[in-house]
Amino acid sequence: MPHLPFEDWGFHHEPLEIFYNERNTNFDTCNGSGEDPSCSDQYALGANVLDHLDYLDFDFTANYILCKL
Repeated sequence: MPHLPFEDWGFHHEPLEIFYNERNTNFDTCNGSGEDPSCSDQYALGANVLDHLDYLDFDFTANYILCKL
């Protein structure tokens, strides 16, 4: 679930969120509010690029370097 734009700015996120654990081995269907504090809303907005280089066992860095996209 995206953290931007901020809810404080008057935006509200989509109600359906499927939240995967860190290893992508389990998931939960969130409460439908779009701001479920037990799903991605539990995390502060971070700017860690490393968190976005691997998704569901797809390594974007390796595939970019090897031109496999």
